[in-house]
Amino acid sequence: MVTIPTKDETELDPVASAKWDEMVEHLAALGVLSFVDKHILTRYCVLYSQWAKCQEILRTREGPTFQVFKDGQVIDVRVYPEVNIAAHLFDHLLKIEDRFGLSPASRASLRTKAVMDSVREVPVKDKSRFFND
Repeated sequence: MVTIPTKDETELDPVASAKWDEMVEHLAALGVLSFVDKHILTRYCVLYSQWAKCQEILRTREGPTFQVFKDGQVIDVRVYPEVNIAAHLFDHLLKIEDRFGLSPASRASLRTKAVMDSVREVPVKDKSRFFND
């Protein structure tokens, strides 16, 4: 029997805690979660919460950039820091999601051994259609 990791509430804010509950349900259903995954799952949930905060800030903006003025003239266009932070967090989230099999491609690679173990060799009675003798 697989032991599901327990959530450490002291490390998780409300957004991260809700993500933990969601992820435990999904990962347990996939059969890819065990007690040893506690720290990587905690890290994923904390990163997700930080990413969600950046997204919330960016939703209040009118775009990803802002203009810097001097004497009434635009002298520079800059990207809000949250754009770069969110992109960095997103990359880390994707890596962890791949490790847990949360994308179609990564799920396929997790199942490869099981699929190969279940495939039985089908005997071919008449091989002449494949080979010219």
